Amino acid sequence: PEEIEEALCRHPAVADCSVIGVPDPVRGQNTRAYVVLKTGLSPSEALSGELIEFCRGTLAVYKLPREVEFVPAVPRAPGPTGPGTGKLLRRVLRDKLR
Repeated sequence: PEEIEEALCRHPAVADCSVIGVPDPVRGQNTRAYVVLKTGLSPSEALSGELIEFCRGTLAVYKLPREVEFVPAVPRAPGPTGPGTGKLLRRVLRDKLR
């Protein structure tokens, strides 16, 4: 997931993101990106497609996110500079799927 997150975070519209695998009845698992947009930007299907295409320039096809969900924030552990600045808590996102 880190390689995908790094690619997404290079996009000028992305403030933060987290990527996890989600169950898929056909493939077994799909890659879903949870994306926090920079202030002043609005989520849209067009932007979702743009983010996936942006990743296509640096990632192998099998690593591309299949789904993009826009969220207000991704869960992070407390970090040295304050709350929500530490390690990504992917398990929190996985737990929401259950």
